[in-house]
Amino acid sequence: MEKDKLKLLVRNHKIKNMQNVLTAVSYVNSIDEELILDKSRLRPYVDARRLCYVLTREIYGYAYQSIARFFNKNHATIIHQIEVHATLMEYDKSYADKYLEIKNSLIDDSGFSSNSVLMKEKSYYLNKIEEINSKLLDDDKN
Repeated sequence: MEKDKLKLLVRNHKIKNMQNVLTAVSYVNSIDEELILDKSRLRPYVDARRLCYVLTREIYGYAYQSIARFFNKNHATIIHQIEVHATLMEYDKSYADKYLEIKNSLIDDSGFSSNSVLMKEKSYYLNKIEEINSKLLDDDKN
């Protein structure tokens, strides 16, 4: 029971983080979030989706499958778009500028990415896991 609560808590936190990336990409590109999530193959929408995938992976380190689940895509789509991103960064200045603008907006004021926040969260979840394990061990003894 406690493990299910922890899983739900972690999942909700991931969704919140991916939603923050989606909001930042939507704002910088002046595209509604719904249009980014849509299946349109128009270049501005595809670029915006790609930026969401890349930034979620780079900043939060989420698995391809987690990103794919949130955006209702196959994990292979995420992998492919991240590969395309590398090429666009090299040859498309406009795309690279948008990427850097969004990435900087998602980085905290001290210049460090949210890794410091993630480390605090990791510590919090490890403590919760330890509490749950202790409760489970106590329940098994009784």
